[in-house]
Amino acid sequence: MASSFTNKVWISAGITALFVLVILLIKSTFSVFLMILAGSLIALFFHGLAGLIERKLKAGHKASILISIFGTLCLLSILFFFVGTKVQSQVSEQLIIGPLTGYLGIILATPVLLIVITMVQELYVNKQDQA
Repeated sequence: MASSFTNKVWISAGITALFVLVILLIKSTFSVFLMILAGSLIALFFHGLAGLIERKLKAGHKASILISIFGTLCLLSILFFFVGTKVQSQVSEQLIIGPLTGYLGIILATPVLLIVITMVQELYVNKQDQA
């Protein structure tokens, strides 16, 4: 009886240890699996777009892949350029509002308030320049 119980304990301890090792292995290699998956998705996107370009333009496979990659990069660059200018204007707007009104400037950021705050700042700067 004791040997049967001992064997069952060793088997359950082995299964538990194996389960813990598998969990630790998955945890340590999870980022690698994610990078492999991301690479596969990017390759799938570029090959799918290249297939569409190949059918529409009757271009070769290598040329259509190059067109798909550079075209996507150009579109992303243009998108980031336009988004960047919008973000830059919003940040500069918040820099005008922020020091004077704190968190209320973020909440009460209306065009009329911006004009008033800008006028007050210009008056303050002009007074300092005159002094």
